[in-house]
Amino acid sequence: MPKREREEMNEVEKHNRGAEGHVVLPRIILGFLVLLLFASLSKGAQDSREEEPSSSVEALERAEKLFKEQHWAEAKAAYDRARDLEADWHSPRVRLAVEGAVACSLKLQQWDDALERAAQFVEKTKGSFEEAVGERFFAGLYLSVPHYGTKRGGTYLRGQWTQGVQVSSWRKDRKDAIGHYERARDLLIGLAENLGTENNPDTPERRALITAERIG
Repeated sequence: MPKREREEMNEVEKHNRGAEGHVVLPRIILGFLVLLLFASLSKGAQDSREEEPSSSVEALERAEKLFKEQHWAEAKAAYDRARDLEADWHSPRVRLAVEGAVACSLKLQQWDDALERAAQFVEKTKGSFEEAVGERFFAGLYLSVPHYGTKRGGTYLRGQWTQGVQVSSWRKDRKDAIGHYERARDLLIGLAENLGTENNPDTPERRALITAERIG
């Protein structure tokens, strides 16, 4: 092969190798960055799992800290975590968790969610002192949420002025609140008259709790 042709071929080969290098190097860099991203995400998920509270006390502490920092959504999730870590809905910590989550829902203007949480607590503690406390809390909540909204189809959008029929829910809210107050009153009267059972012990502490709740 003539010398000139060999030189031309060598130049072509050098050019091709250079072009390949320009393509391969960005691909290597991109692959490396993808690996770093996956490693970071994996570590973040692992750290999140490691930091998950293992007791209701820890979860409540975290929730209260988040609430003070005004991270309402994160605080609500932490309150839910505290509630779920307790097996007994009659536990004082469950009540604190529910009330905390309700407060977060109010901050987020999630009115129906707040009412649903109070209703769930009442349902889970039927016939007990805790239900009486929950009923009074539920009644007060009905008086705290907005009493106006928009009716769209069969749905009442509480606290929203939007397309639909604007309505007031004050009468219904007031009636529901009174109903819950009366239920709490009847429960407390019944508990005071039937002390001495397993779930309603006849102790000075229990009598004081019932009396305080009736007065309060």
